Amino acid sequence: MRSLLKLLSKEDMDKIHRATVKVLEKTGVKFIHDEALNILEKNGALVDRKTKIAKIPEAVFDEFRKKAPNELPRFNRNGERVPNPKDFSIMTFGEGTYFTDRDGTQRPSTLKDVEKIMIVGDALENVDIAWVGSMPTDLHPNVQMIHSFEVEINNSPTKPMAIFTESGDQMRYAMRIGAALLGGMEELRKTPVLVGGGWATSPLVHANEILDSQLMSAKEGLPTLCGSMATAITTAPATLAGTLVVWNAEVLSSLVLSQMIAPGVPFEVQCSGSAADPRRGYYPVGNPEMALVNASCMEMSNYYDLPCLVAGC
Repeated sequence: MRSLLKLLSKEDMDKIHRATVKVLEKTGVKFIHDEALNILEKNGALVDRKTKIAKIPEAVFDEFRKKAPNELPRFNRNGERVPNPKDFSIMTFGEGTYFTDRDGTQRPSTLKDVEKIMIVGDALENVDIAWVGSMPTDLHPNVQMIHSFEVEINNSPTKPMAIFTESGDQMRYAMRIGAALLGGMEELRKTPVLVGGGWATSPLVHANEILDSQLMSAKEGLPTLCGSMATAITTAPATLAGTLVVWNAEVLSSLVLSQMIAPGVPFEVQCSGSAADPRRGYYPVGNPEMALVNASCMEMSNYYDLPCLVAGC
């Protein structure tokens, strides 16, 4: 998608890129997954097995980041290709665990809430992709996302499917669901409604369960993603420019891994960055810094010609 807001100059983006290259090459990123480390090392990264940190030389970074396509294909539940809008799209998004009712009372979110969000999202003309919008806390955490997939499939008949998985177990179930929906694994590969991977643990860590999902997806030729909630002051530098460098290093190191596994596999970068409240240290949503970080992440994705999803709160 294309950002219409321009906050960064070409010189600004070049500086963020150069700082990212330095972080990847000198500091490295922790991959808590032995197979991922094997893949990185085999393809030219410098791996410390004790710390699980992989340092990615600039030449390796440039070689593999350029293999990623500039579009994440979208399909509906019938396997029909849904064209991506030219400029940007809007998606119901979030994994909140509480719901505020019309009378102002707050309660834990349920699977029924997910269903309502899906129905409304599918009906709204200006919503391009309907997604779960919250997590059903009336279910065990291990099965929340899987049951949300079922609700998504049953209540979004025309809009693109966006089935994200964040663990190997989720991906195994999701692939079975997708194959059953479309008529087999081969059809699922042709019309991928699943996306493997997940969000980095800032600063500069990729967790084992996220990498399980990513590796499983890439090996099947299915799209992958990486997002980051790098937050100025707490999990990233105090400056917004420094926060962008941490985000960039996290998502692009994940992209490099996917392209090492399956060159050309679609990859989407995602961002929900912000700046922490310096008085309390918590992650605020909807503050001006969040808007600046996410708009800048979108611009950086355009710099690399990559599809991108950012938080609009």
